[in-house]
Amino acid sequence: MAFALDREEKSDDAVKSLERKKRKLRFLPRRCLENYCLHSAAIANVLNDLGESDVDTGQVEAVLYDKATAEGYRAKSKWKNDISDSLWLQHVDAPRLLRDVFQELSGNRHEYRKTRDTLSILRSIEDIDADWNRELKDYLKLILETVKRDTPP
Repeated sequence: MAFALDREEKSDDAVKSLERKKRKLRFLPRRCLENYCLHSAAIANVLNDLGESDVDTGQVEAVLYDKATAEGYRAKSKWKNDISDSLWLQHVDAPRLLRDVFQELSGNRHEYRKTRDTLSILRSIEDIDADWNRELKDYLKLILETVKRDTPP
């Protein structure tokens, strides 16, 4: 057994300390799972699957760029004018950003639902660019190694 948790706003030192104290505890490298879902083409695909047949990658990118430095998303100081920048992706409040992107691009007809849309976006990312979430895949391998290491034969 291992516990995979959202990092939230924990510092690197706090994460290392907690993981050292609790061997089965592992934190995502980014703020939360949704931080791996900020892929413009995948978001457009999911919105189109929900019935927004005219959403394209450029529209999603425009909204992401527009909102990237807003105070409510908690990563203004990390912004380097690049929505694929790893430091920004680690810190941005992705659930709130996804909520706002879905609402804006659907004219408030669709809301972002973590339980439905996160998995759909991740699947779409895998179809579009399997290497995009290499960090998440490596993290999941670490979780499996932790479980295997601590499970008796």
